[in-house]
Amino acid sequence: MGDLFPRKLTVPAVRNQKPQKKERKEVTMKPSTKTLFALGCAYAITTASSFAQLVYTFDEYGNSSGPSSAPPISPGILQPDPSGGLTVPVLVYTVPLPLVTGDVVLTEPGQPAGGPNSDVVRFWNPTGINLTQIIFYS
Repeated sequence: MGDLFPRKLTVPAVRNQKPQKKERKEVTMKPSTKTLFALGCAYAITTASSFAQLVYTFDEYGNSSGPSSAPPISPGILQPDPSGGLTVPVLVYTVPLPLVTGDVVLTEPGQPAGGPNSDVVRFWNPTGINLTQIIFYS
């Protein structure tokens, strides 16, 4: 039969040894590195946004303009609705660029949210090629 009490386990003790702690070394950026990083991010953002934007203007009276370095937008022409939305003539602009198709509903300035709609602008690409029509319902 075995002993009622377990045997004592003896481990040689090492004196004057402190437990080892892992030291965490903090890494801090120098002010010049932080500045360079911030300027690099700002440069990347402004470069990306400046190359991605072409600004065209058009209104409900047939006036239009665009950047001289981009394909021109045509002046507005009254013609039958190419999208079939209305049976009466509508104002149509042509832009020689592919644009996302859809409708934009406009309200007059100063009207509360959800107030009466004043105009609808439809971006329409009937052919699927690099030609978009902007239809102005006023």
